[in-house]
Amino acid sequence: MREIKFKVWDGKRLFSYLNISEYGVGYYEYVDSPENLKIMQYTGLKDRNSKEIYEGDILSDDDSVAVKVMWDDNCACFVLTNKNTEEYFFVTEINIDGFEIIGNIYEDGEKLCVQQ
Repeated sequence: MREIKFKVWDGKRLFSYLNISEYGVGYYEYVDSPENLKIMQYTGLKDRNSKEIYEGDILSDDDSVAVKVMWDDNCACFVLTNKNTEEYFFVTEINIDGFEIIGNIYEDGEKLCVQQ
């Protein structure tokens, strides 16, 4: 069973949830405008450097192909999407091997254009 974890982008910084309950979300820090938060869920997988991969992360492989990790409602799973080719594939331990996190779509969205 995978761990259920989240990160939060508040428009200025990225931080982890303290907890989630029926009353809302507890944070390590005070957040000015919670309605503008972007929530990033942990996929249950790690990159080649053993860093946890979250929804919204940007990954790159040895060929400098940049892809983003997104949730797909149609298949109810995480997928990797390639901006240039519009291809996507399911996130699994097998096809994530060889990728490393190079940023996230909120702080480093321009890295999606680094494909050669």
